[in-house]
Amino acid sequence: MSNKFCTFFVDNFGEKTNLNIYNVTKIVSYETSTLFLTNGSVFGIGKNDKRQLGLPGSNVHEITLLALEDVVDVSMNEGRTLFITKKNQLFGAGSHWYSALGHLSDTAGDTPMLIPSDRYNNEKLLFGAPAFSFSVIVTDKSLFVLGQV
Repeated sequence: MSNKFCTFFVDNFGEKTNLNIYNVTKIVSYETSTLFLTNGSVFGIGKNDKRQLGLPGSNVHEITLLALEDVVDVSMNEGRTLFITKKNQLFGAGSHWYSALGHLSDTAGDTPMLIPSDRYNNEKLLFGAPAFSFSVIVTDKSLFVLGQV
C-alpha cells in the first residue's frame, strides 16, 4: 500500500507556507475550519471560535496536531465535531448548544470531551453526524440523536 501524500499551500495573510502531511485518509471541513485524519491522528487549521477543531484559541493559523489518539473517523458541521476512536470511544468538540454533544453544559472546552458511552448504549460506533442543535450517532444496531431535534 502506498503512502497518501498531500502538500497544502496555505496563504496566511500574504505569508505562504507549504505543509506536508502523510497518509491523509479523510479531510472534513465546514466554513473556514478544516480537519485532516491520518493513520489515527487528527490535524486542524482555521476558524475555531466554538472550539470545533478541538484545539485552544479562536483561530488556528498553523496545522496543529490534536491531543486525541487512534481516531478512525471524524465529522464536522455547525461549530461542532465528532471523533470516533479505535477503542469505540466518541469524543465531541465545539458548541454544546442544546446538549448536541451529549453533555448538559453549553461550554466548549479547549480539547475534545469524551461523550459517555451510555449515550449510545455502549454499542459499536459506525459514524456520527453533527448538525445545528443535535448530533446523530449510528452504531451497528441503532441510531441515536443527542440534543434537540
